[in-house]
Amino acid sequence: MKARSSNVALKRKLTVVWSHWRQGRYDRALEEINRLLETRSDNAQLLVLRAALIQLQDDEEGTPPLDAARADLELAVSLDDRSLDALIDLAYFQHAVDDDPKAAIKQFQKAVKLGRALLKKALIGQAEALAELQEETRAAECLIEAYHLAASNGKSDVKDILERLESLRQSD
Repeated sequence: MKARSSNVALKRKLTVVWSHWRQGRYDRALEEINRLLETRSDNAQLLVLRAALIQLQDDEEGTPPLDAARADLELAVSLDDRSLDALIDLAYFQHAVDDDPKAAIKQFQKAVKLGRALLKKALIGQAEALAELQEETRAAECLIEAYHLAASNGKSDVKDILERLESLRQSD
């Protein structure tokens, strides 16, 4: 019960953050994120948000330096190396701010690999649900897309996807 009320409170506070963000009040959004991070310092998504807000600040006294944004993004990736947002934002930071395309490419490659794996998993699940509803054509389209993702990664699960396609064909 405590975790649930904590999540509700977090969602409420994030609504305030997004409201400030949409209105261009990045300083207030940053203040809210900083308050959230006081009790959730290990939350990768909050760190990614703070890094973005730091980059949106006007160059005024008291504004955190860009090094703080970099540190937040690096910490976010180390806390959750499966966070596409953290990987992609760090890569863009390395490319645009640090002017280090080689470092950026490494992070982008990690994000692409992870994104493909997640998309492939979602496509296979969607195909299973569609097949259950006798929507074989749409299910096959999902499996074909998953196959292309697997083949482009050189993964061994290509065989599994082909078997699923064959099973779907035989159910017709």
